[in-house]
Amino acid sequence: MLPEFSRTKHIQEWRFHLFDAKCSYNIIFGRDFLHALKIDPCFSTLTINWDTLSVPFKPRTFWHNLYNVQVALVHTQIQESKYEQVPVRKVASQQKHLTIEQREDLV
Repeated sequence: MLPEFSRTKHIQEWRFHLFDAKCSYNIIFGRDFLHALKIDPCFSTLTINWDTLSVPFKPRTFWHNLYNVQVALVHTQIQESKYEQVPVRKVASQQKHLTIEQREDLV
């Protein structure tokens, strides 16, 4: 999970490597990871984009400030709701976890 982007998206499985050395960064993602998840660091806009989500680059010391950590991880962007009519029979037929009889009962 990358909470600054989303609290609902999860990374199913990835092998990460830890190292014990003096480093200016808290975390370093490899190109294989960024490519697989389609995470796009965009230097022209100073943002990191993932799917339809975008977060600004942070200064190196940003995460040293507890307030910044709390605000960044607690902030949730609420998307505009999209309500539209859907065909009930189509939705019922997509419920593959139900038996045919149960799907028919939904209609």
